Amino acid sequence: MTMRMIFLGAVLSVVGCGTSNPPVTADMAMAATVDMAMAVTPADMTPTGTAVLFEVRTTVPFNAGDAGVVMVPVKVLAPVVSLTAANAPAPDYDSNPGMLLGCKGNHYDATKPKLPTMDVNGGTVKITGFEKATTLSQSMPEEINCQIGSVGYYKCGFGPTTDAGVGPDPGVTPYPGTADLVKADQKVRFQSTGGAGFAAFDTAMAVAAADKVNVTDDLSKITLSPTQDTTIAFTCPNETSGCGLTGIVARVVFATVTPDDQTFPGAVFGDVTCVGVGASGTIKINKEAIAAALGTDKTYKSARVFLLRAKLPAQGQKVNAAAGNGQLVNRAFSVQ
Repeated sequence: MTMRMIFLGAVLSVVGCGTSNPPVTADMAMAATVDMAMAVTPADMTPTGTAVLFEVRTTVPFNAGDAGVVMVPVKVLAPVVSLTAANAPAPDYDSNPGMLLGCKGNHYDATKPKLPTMDVNGGTVKITGFEKATTLSQSMPEEINCQIGSVGYYKCGFGPTTDAGVGPDPGVTPYPGTADLVKADQKVRFQSTGGAGFAAFDTAMAVAAADKVNVTDDLSKITLSPTQDTTIAFTCPNETSGCGLTGIVARVVFATVTPDDQTFPGAVFGDVTCVGVGASGTIKINKEAIAAALGTDKTYKSARVFLLRAKLPAQGQKVNAAAGNGQLVNRAFSVQ
């Protein structure tokens, strides 16, 4: 089982452009709704963008010989760039339309086709400022570059871009669980060259990362139901005043394949993103958002659950940029 099959990357990609039934690739994980969660369309209806970098804690299976398969804690860097046209469609469900806080749900079906809105071209986006560390296999460059791919979504990779595209995918490049990649208040910089659909931008030193968040509830066991709300409790262990006025993002990808399938999340999938404020210590996933994400399909097999923390981006800017920390679990899921 490869690392790509165990932990899939952050950006959604679709192949088969121009066909009536495009297959869905394993990279479909984040871009569908991180932009919905973090970006608010300004009143002048110009394109909006999201650029984020998270240090994400998770576990992967490791063959320990006579001890069998054990789950090993690792960390990955999850960069996401999503530059959205002003005429992007509204979510299937939105608890707080036009606002940052609240829940959104979408159901996607590549056979329709109904897929996440493609990005507009804003050129190459370079991400720097994270800590240099050695992965489980090698040392990686101290920059990540993201470009819009041939299928219409931004894809990120370590190091400079080449004629072949971006470098190794950070989302499938695990670091030891003890690595500190994005520290509290660390300045993460996002720089864009600009393109035909989106002007150049540079966040300079304006983006400071949020510190770690620990999930009190077991994400592998929380109830995910279209008939009852789900509440997730969390703490910020390194801060005496709690999680404060930072943003908390709870995100669930409902998949019709298992996490070890290279086509994850499958041709039919659902997506829920909820944004709240850290000071409350809990975040609610609305049952209506889950219902919208699931649609009428009954073939779901798994769910990928994220809990992320970042400092709230400034409102009304064309690009909402943020950095922080979070956790992820893959779990079985079926519609009862």
